Amino acid sequence: TDMPIGWAVVPGNGVESTPGGGNGDIVTATSASQLDNYAGSSQPLVIRVEGSITGSGSINVASNKTIIGVGSNAKLTNLELKMSNVSNIIIRNLTITGAVDGISTRRTTHVWIDHCDISNCGDGLIDITNQGDLHTVSWTHLSNHHKTMLINSGTGKPEDAGKLNTTLHHNWWDGSDTRNPRVGYAKVHIFNCLYNNNDYCVGLHSECRVYIEKNYFNNTNDPVRHMYTTYNTSPIYGFNESMDNI
Repeated sequence: TDMPIGWAVVPGNGVESTPGGGNGDIVTATSASQLDNYAGSSQPLVIRVEGSITGSGSINVASNKTIIGVGSNAKLTNLELKMSNVSNIIIRNLTITGAVDGISTRRTTHVWIDHCDISNCGDGLIDITNQGDLHTVSWTHLSNHHKTMLINSGTGKPEDAGKLNTTLHHNWWDGSDTRNPRVGYAKVHIFNCLYNNNDYCVGLHSECRVYIEKNYFNNTNDPVRHMYTTYNTSPIYGFNESMDNI
């Protein structure tokens, strides 16, 4: 499909949906410098990533971009895709490894991450923090990592209330130890995902609302973990409803 489902298509923050680069020019990046130049452009672009690109540091992605790997060999090594105060971004069909964060979004709305393979980064594989909102992550393989995905950066962040709303579906959390994801404040729907060989899967805190539906948990210590308290009257307690999981 060319469009996401879930929270990334909900209008908000002055943005109607997540078409990414849409009908913008189509360009091709085969080096870190080309990718950095195209990703930072003020124009809507569809950026095709060809082959394996190795660099260092981060690629700052501006609004209205689609970054899509060409074929099965499109790979970013030691390059973080970073979004801050932007909107309407699609990232698809990329292998990402070795960066500090694989993908990070801060104060960013309408992001769709789809059919990616992300592993072995320094901090998180995908971190959605600082009042970002309206994200969908789908059909993505997350592996060989300890602290996999944040949705909110911690307790004591009331400014995140009503934000960070995210849909996670058809993802494979493959030996990704913890934070699959760890959620605070947000409304999150997790469905049709496969978990295997994890410590804890979904971590809850700070009045989040998480609907966990039709997932398969295999060899996991805790499919769901209340992170900091088991008292549901506490302001740092997170809520969940689970339906038809195995």
